[in-house]
Amino acid sequence: MDAIWVIIGGALWLVGGNVIVAVSCRRRGLPWSSGFRPFNYRPLLGMSWIEWLAVILLAVISLATMALGLRFK
Repeated sequence: MDAIWVIIGGALWLVGGNVIVAVSCRRRGLPWSSGFRPFNYRPLLGMSWIEWLAVILLAVISLATMALGLRFK
């Protein structure tokens, strides 16, 4: 049961981060898949402050979810 919270937190981070990058690319008029090319740092440079705030909020929520799972071990 404890590992489920860690898996949920990791999945939340992966899926949420990909959604934020895809939305940021679409907002700038790029294809949504352009943010997922290896060694491409440009999606991070063009993000607005709202998107960065979403990344920070996502990091806090996913890390808190993982910590919840590790706390019960």
